[in-house]
Amino acid sequence: SWVVRRFEGFPIAFAFLEFPCGSSIAITTGEFGWGMEHCPNLAAVRSPTVRISLDEVGLQGLWYEQAYIDIAQKGASCQTFNATLLPPTDGSSTFQRLSVAFSVQYSSVPFTIHQLYTPKNNYTKGLYSKTVSLPGVQHIVALPTVVVDVTEAEPQQTRDVGTNTRNTAHSEPKGSDPSMAPSQNRSPEHPPHPVLYEALTLYSCLTVLNTIRVQELVFATRARMVNRSVLASMQASARRLGLSWNPADLKTVDQGEDCHQPPT
Repeated sequence: SWVVRRFEGFPIAFAFLEFPCGSSIAITTGEFGWGMEHCPNLAAVRSPTVRISLDEVGLQGLWYEQAYIDIAQKGASCQTFNATLLPPTDGSSTFQRLSVAFSVQYSSVPFTIHQLYTPKNNYTKGLYSKTVSLPGVQHIVALPTVVVDVTEAEPQQTRDVGTNTRNTAHSEPKGSDPSMAPSQNRSPEHPPHPVLYEALTLYSCLTVLNTIRVQELVFATRARMVNRSVLASMQASARRLGLSWNPADLKTVDQGEDCHQPPT
């Protein structure tokens, strides 16, 4: 059976799948869908930019969440997240995970959880398995997650976002599949240039027991405040790429003066 609970001291909901033997596993709860369609093919909803030239370096730094679908964020405000590329764990440059500090406010109280994005499917660009670190929880189910779309900042807008960024180029080795090649493997024939994304769309989805669909949708930008047309354009792009959602479920974030500004 599924049970939604809140951990003491953790104002975030989790879903537990309890087994007859008494053991259970937990996942962070996104939007629940009962008897709905299965999750889409996450690789298929990536934009051409993500499939061909996504550079994880450009994902690093501070992001302001502008709109979301995620029941676990109920009651939260001022959502931000700060991403950092972790050193490779396999002695090569082909396996880099993203460590993400996701921060919110409940009333005026700040709260942060730590998420880990691990590349999936032979490092297919933009595909990750997302887990959350919580004390006392050993078996949180990984949530399949995809970078749906990114918008690269104009050259004059490229700036230091306060992380260990490095220079890269967007070309891929000749004869390789750009969707499968790690972003670090750049052709030496092309000079490197800094990359920075200014808009980001993330989607997570997991179908459990062919009955429950858990999904999350996040639209985020580097800018704290954005024009409505920017968010509308991001949503339109996500729909063109194959995502669908009930507009009533999409919540917008007020990043106004009541928000404590996170360090950059």
